[in-house]
Amino acid sequence: MASQRRSSLADLLVAAGVLVSIIVAVLSTLLADLSASILLCVGLIGIAVALQVDLILRLTQRTRTDALNLRVLGQILSAGALADPLAVLAQSIAEFSGHMQTPIAPLAHGELESSLRELRRLQSGQVILPDGDTALMIEQLLRVTRTIHATTFTNVDYEWWTCPGGRTYLEANARAIERGASIERVLVYKEWDERAAQLASEQVARGICVYRVDHGLLDPELQRNFVVYDKSFLVEDEVSLDGGVTGCMHSVDEVIVAGALDAFRRIRTKAQAVTS
Repeated sequence: MASQRRSSLADLLVAAGVLVSIIVAVLSTLLADLSASILLCVGLIGIAVALQVDLILRLTQRTRTDALNLRVLGQILSAGALADPLAVLAQSIAEFSGHMQTPIAPLAHGELESSLRELRRLQSGQVILPDGDTALMIEQLLRVTRTIHATTFTNVDYEWWTCPGGRTYLEANARAIERGASIERVLVYKEWDERAAQLASEQVARGICVYRVDHGLLDPELQRNFVVYDKSFLVEDEVSLDGGVTGCMHSVDEVIVAGALDAFRRIRTKAQAVTS
């Protein structure tokens, strides 16, 4: 908007200079004397000044655009591991400019808007991944050096703990303990049956501090299925109104992580230790 105003001002000055020169030309025809010549010179000077102002405004705008481009380039280059994909993205957008007037342009705009929404969510320190996508969770577990605080719902998670992925995760817990980490896990149950006891026994055998609590003893806000790694990274099930898991929230937001740790503390005060 500012550049449009500067361009309009320059055009107005040029137009004014031209108008003055026309008036001077008319006067010079009617008054062929020294005064008319002076007026003609004034008109020409006006045109020259207007052209100079227009040139200065256009160069100023070009300089600001170049400075903005340099800042963006600097931010891309300083983005560490993101530098290469950002550079490729910028190049792709530039090359797409030739298709801006085609029917596929709205599709490209939609893709950019979707990417922007995801980046803003990541900027806030969290992302929702599909249920069953445990790659990031496993990666964090392998990096744990201090603590793990977790809950698990025996009636929901039994199949996962006994499948190959769950067995691998359990053994990774054991290796984290070998590295010096401490792990506390609360098993939330509706019925303490053989399956729940089996899960508890397997985890105790690997050095995990296991607790159990009846689902009915927990307030609704404490019925959460989550894990916190090193008090800094939270992974929690996203649950729909009918109780189905719709995704998995991953967060490094300090407030969200602190809220989960507080919930774990409150859950554990209602739980009993399992020793075998």
